Amino acid sequence: MNAHFVTPTLLAVFFASPALLGATLTVSKTGALTTIQAAIDQAVAGDDIVVEAGTYQENPRISAGKTGISITGKGTVIVEARGAGGVAHGAGIVVDAANVELSQLTIRNAAFAASSPDDQDGHGLLVRGNGFLGRKLTILGSRKIGIYSQANQALFQDCQVRGAVVGMYLESGTSLVVDGCTIRQCDEYGIEFTDVTDLEIFDCLILGIEDGSCIASDGGVNATVAIHDNRLENADADGLEAKATGLVVERNVLVGTGGGMFLSGDGLIARDNELFTLLGNEAIFVSNTVGGLIERNTVRGFTQEGIFLQGTTSGITVRNNSLRNGFATDRAAIRIDGVDHVIEGNKVTDVAGDAFLVECNTTTFTGNVVKRAVRDGFDLTNQAILVTLENNQVNDCGAEGLDHTGIFATIRNNTFKNCRIDVAAPGTLNEFTGNVFATGGQGTLPEID
Repeated sequence: MNAHFVTPTLLAVFFASPALLGATLTVSKTGALTTIQAAIDQAVAGDDIVVEAGTYQENPRISAGKTGISITGKGTVIVEARGAGGVAHGAGIVVDAANVELSQLTIRNAAFAASSPDDQDGHGLLVRGNGFLGRKLTILGSRKIGIYSQANQALFQDCQVRGAVVGMYLESGTSLVVDGCTIRQCDEYGIEFTDVTDLEIFDCLILGIEDGSCIASDGGVNATVAIHDNRLENADADGLEAKATGLVVERNVLVGTGGGMFLSGDGLIARDNELFTLLGNEAIFVSNTVGGLIERNTVRGFTQEGIFLQGTTSGITVRNNSLRNGFATDRAAIRIDGVDHVIEGNKVTDVAGDAFLVECNTTTFTGNVVKRAVRDGFDLTNQAILVTLENNQVNDCGAEGLDHTGIFATIRNNTFKNCRIDVAAPGTLNEFTGNVFATGGQGTLPEID
C-alpha cells in the first residue's frame, strides 16, 4: 500500500463511530418507495436508504435537514438525470445536508436545464454539505462537471467519471481527499481545484483529456496540497498544473501529455515522479517559488526543457534527477534562472540541445554528469553572475563542454572529456583551477593571474 497523507480531521469525521443511527428505507421499482427522492423525503437524520437494482429517472435532492443519511445502491443502480417525460432537469444528485454518504450509484446524462436553480445545470453530482463521503460512484455523460464539490471535509473514493467537460471540480473547501478515482475522456480538465486547503489526490488514473490538463489548479489561494501516486496519460495540455503553498508532488507517472508538471508555491517538493514522451511544454516547470526541492525525478523523451526554474524562483535544490532523450536543438535539458539555487548530482544523457543553460545568479552546480549533448554541456550566458561549477563531469558535447560568457564564475575540479571549452574573457572568472581535460582538446582557455 502506498503511503499517503490523509488529514487527521477527515479521518476523525469518517472513521469514528457513527453519531447517528437510524432506520433503513428500501427503494425498488415495485415496492412502497419507487423513487430515491421519495425515500429522501421520508428519511430523518441518520437514516440509511438502500436502492435496489434498476434505472431511476429523477434528479434527487438531499436538503440541508437530512443530516447523516446514506444512500447505497444494491446491484446496478442508475440515476438517469431527467425530469418528467425525459426532460433535462439539471444536476443528477444535489447534496446540501451534512455528513451524507453515497455509494455504489451510477449517475448518468446530467444536462443543462433553463429552469434548474443555483447553477446546477449539467453537473452529475453537486456537493455543498460538509462531511461528505462518496464511494464507488460512477458519473457518465455529464454536460458540465462530473463531480462538483463546494464542501469541507469531503472524501471521494474509488469513483469514476467519464465524458464530462471537467471530471471533478473542488472549490473553496478544506480537508478534501480524492482517493483511487478514474477520470477519462473529459473535454477540458480531469480534476480542477481552487481556494482549497489540505487537499490530497492520490492513486488516481486520469487519461484522455482533450483540451486541458489531467490535474490543474484554477487560480485562487491554495495551501497544503499533496498529489501523489497518480497516473496521468494523454492530455493535450500539461499532465499537472498546480499552484499552492506547501505543494507536494510525489511518485506520479505522466505519459504522452502535452507537457509535464507546471508548479509554483513556496516550499514546493517534487520528487520521484516519472515523465515519459512529453509532446509540447516543459517536463518540470517551476515559477513564483521561494524554497523547494526537485529530486529524483526521471524524464525520458521531451521536446522543450526537461527542468526549468524560471526567473521568479529562489533557493531551490535540484538534485539527483535523470534526464534522457531531449529532442529540441534550441532547448536545454536543465535551464536555471533565478537566484541562490543548488543544482547537484543530476544526470543528462543524449540531448539535441544544451545539457545545462545557466541564466541564474549565486547558484552552485556540483556533481552533475553530462553524456552526449549535441550542443553545449554547460552554457553560462551573460546573465549568469557568481555561478560556481565544481566536480562536474562533461562528456562528448558537439559544441563546447563549457561555453562561458557570464560574470565572475568559479570553475574548479571539473572533468571535460571529448569536448572544448570557450571562455569569453579572463575578466569573467573568479577562479579556474583543478579542471581536467581528456581527449578532444581544450578549446579557448583563459589565462588567470
